[in-house]
Amino acid sequence: MRLRIKRVSPDEIVSDTIYRLLNKFRSDSFKLRESLKAYVQAVAWYTIIDHVRYWRKYSDLPDGEDFDPPDTKDISADLDNEENKAIVERIFRLIPEECKKLWNLRFVDDFDYKEIGARLGISEGNVKIRFHRCKKQAIAIREKIT
Repeated sequence: MRLRIKRVSPDEIVSDTIYRLLNKFRSDSFKLRESLKAYVQAVAWYTIIDHVRYWRKYSDLPDGEDFDPPDTKDISADLDNEENKAIVERIFRLIPEECKKLWNLRFVDDFDYKEIGARLGISEGNVKIRFHRCKKQAIAIREKIT
């Protein structure tokens, strides 16, 4: 048996470390209990360990077999989607009830502006103005939480 280990580039380690740090800093549960330098070093260290463990697990192959790692699709894209979903959920929890009601009518129930206006007893133009204001509020909330 030969041990074949894929070498991980420093750029991969750096980008993974930065990504993990950003997720930690953005989470509500983040509390700095040590110096920032020590915290960053610990995250980088554990990122390296995770890479080594991953490649050790999938690199011990019998002679003659080529290394074919498991599904190597872009994990960062999935994590970005999860992060964006979490941000949208937080924004939706923080916006006023009127905005929630408007957005549900528009995007969940799939009504157009005219139908929403008829349902709420207001003009189509007023519905558009309210949507614009809700959008501005959501943008302001996003800037606060990210």
